[in-house]
Amino acid sequence: MYKPMTLLALLLAGFLTACGGSDGGSVVTGGDGTSGGTDGGTGEVTTGTEIANPRLGTGVGSSFSEGTLEATVTNLSAGGTTQIKANIVDSDSGNRKIVSNPYAVVFSSRCSGAEPAQAVFSKDETTTSSGEVVVTYEARGCRDQDIVTFRLYETSEEGGGRTGDVLHTATLVLNVEPPETGAIEFATAEPSSISVSGIANTSLPKLSRITFRVLDNNANPISGKQVDFELTNAAGGITLSLNSAITNEAGEAFTILRSGTSHAITSVKATTTTNDGTVISTESAPISVTTGLPRQDKFSISAEVFNPGSYNRDNIAVGITAAAADALGNPVPDGTQFNFTTENGRIGDDASKSGSCTVSNGAGSCSVTWRSNGVRPFFEGLHPNGLQTVNERIGMTTIVAYTLGESGFTDQNANYLFDLNEPFVSWPEVFVDDDFDGAIDTGTNGLPVEDFIDIGNVGTYDEAPTVYQGVQCSQAARNQGHCPPGLVHVRDSLRIVQSLADSIDIRFFFQRNSVWTEVSSSAVDLEAELVNGRGEFYAVLQDGNGNIPENGTSLSVSGESYDVFGASGDVPNSIGTLDIAGLPAYGAAYYITYSPEPDAEGQRKIEFTATSGSGGLTSKERLDGVVP
Repeated sequence: MYKPMTLLALLLAGFLTACGGSDGGSVVTGGDGTSGGTDGGTGEVTTGTEIANPRLGTGVGSSFSEGTLEATVTNLSAGGTTQIKANIVDSDSGNRKIVSNPYAVVFSSRCSGAEPAQAVFSKDETTTSSGEVVVTYEARGCRDQDIVTFRLYETSEEGGGRTGDVLHTATLVLNVEPPETGAIEFATAEPSSISVSGIANTSLPKLSRITFRVLDNNANPISGKQVDFELTNAAGGITLSLNSAITNEAGEAFTILRSGTSHAITSVKATTTTNDGTVISTESAPISVTTGLPRQDKFSISAEVFNPGSYNRDNIAVGITAAAADALGNPVPDGTQFNFTTENGRIGDDASKSGSCTVSNGAGSCSVTWRSNGVRPFFEGLHPNGLQTVNERIGMTTIVAYTLGESGFTDQNANYLFDLNEPFVSWPEVFVDDDFDGAIDTGTNGLPVEDFIDIGNVGTYDEAPTVYQGVQCSQAARNQGHCPPGLVHVRDSLRIVQSLADSIDIRFFFQRNSVWTEVSSSAVDLEAELVNGRGEFYAVLQDGNGNIPENGTSLSVSGESYDVFGASGDVPNSIGTLDIAGLPAYGAAYYITYSPEPDAEGQRKIEFTATSGSGGLTSKERLDGVVP
């Protein structure tokens, strides 16, 4: 079967034979004996349909040079361009250009094949049926000699891309002037924070790779260029693995920064020279040398919801987040693990199914989920038989987060080391403070009845020591027992209250002898409570356990013949502690004032509507006032 272009060529040849050509042109005969096409009087093209030996080169006919390429410029400046072309001829037909068959040509060179590329072509390959091929070459960091190669292929029957083996090749040598050094720039510092040497912190490495890039005036990378390195701050014994390096094909040179024995902020200065000897320099981004260890006063825990409706419902979920920073307030490194424990319910990371989470993405924090289950704390006002538990608040639940770190000191001479006589704090072992009184409680046998984390693995609870617990100590302080082996558990705890779902009581408190006193709604006469035309009271919302109602519970207040002012809306997201004399210890308190509307007659009232956060209960109350 003939290819489309071959068929076209045959028809053209037949037409030209019948008409005797154009403008007196002659008919040429293909070297294989088939009828050829017109050469316009020059004999430079062939339309033969069976081409056995196509060739790449320059020129045609007797002037054809096989395997060579022609360039407009062969001696290029750095970053220069040139146009390169070749002809495709039939070597069996007097080296005439082939216009009867399409061919694919692929372009490559030594520099274009580098990684990254130091030269580019205007196209990677092309398909032509004109017997000519041309491409533009651009040097992008290439220097000295570059060998350009054209490779010839047949095309598929469907007119698609190249197919089969290489039919022929042609080459050309270009000479490229060395690039002019234009700039040196900082590339990367990986990582940007490293650990003080001598600290067993697996989350923070002790080495950082600092990379710079040298570019020419066209912003292309330059290889083979010497770059010199020096530290801007060598405090604590920070060192570099290399004082100089040679750029690679990407124009990059690097050195390794090694941490010292104390905290510091440093950077690396990189220097190179231009072609005329001018010195140019740049600096890396700052690299922090730190402990990377959480410090007690920079560790905290928080909850998304403090009053979930979970006292009477299992599997109610609350997100718990722990966050930490080191002594300088930098986020703890990725890989730092936080552990969690809870007085009641269960807590853990949904992904890993464990009671811990791991810091990632530079956040310095991570989260777990607490879920309700089990016998609730002080359930129905009772302690579980025989357990000697101490929580005296129904539904209150303590959650603790902890991790390894250091206790903290005041650095009075800015040497980042604990020195003798500097203020410091020390901490006992972590415990779950069920009654939140700040001390570990003991049972009838004198041993703890609140869970603790035995970091020393000795089976007994350890109080705070008299020495500084950390890793950054002067030798004099170490000689006095400070910075003992191992780390301390930094910790934080919070309480949530497991409120009753769909449970709301509305209580009212009025002033009696300057003390807030509960008054039942049926015993209130709002008119009698007016002082100088204004009344005030508290509406307190509680659940059936006397705690703040579940999160999302809301109160709306409206008056009839009264102007009503004050709080309304959702109950606070809190455990509901009320520090107002005369009011209950826990709940959601709304301070409300009111005054009669002018000229109102008959009965007056203020109405209250409370809707539970779970949506299953609406509770209403009303206070009346009667105009005499």
